[in-house]
Amino acid sequence: MNKTMAVMMSMYTSRDQKDWDVSLQMLAFAYLTTKQESTGYSPFFLLYGRDARLPVEVTLRMPSFGIDDPVHYKHCVSEEIS
Repeated sequence: MNKTMAVMMSMYTSRDQKDWDVSLQMLAFAYLTTKQESTGYSPFFLLYGRDARLPVEVTLRMPSFGIDDPVHYKHCVSEEIS
């Protein structure tokens, strides 16, 4: 993850690197919500059992889809990874 974040940050940071913190939150969200090749899931989904919601989705009260039962979630993820 460190190399990936460094590459992403280099695209949005000025040459003097004094504004790296301005885009950090946006880049972290992008990384955490991107499907990873190794697992087939985003880190956010593996952590919370659902896809991330954008602020506009919350504002518009769009439904959230995810796994409600933690035991079922653990079982599903374990099967997919193995």
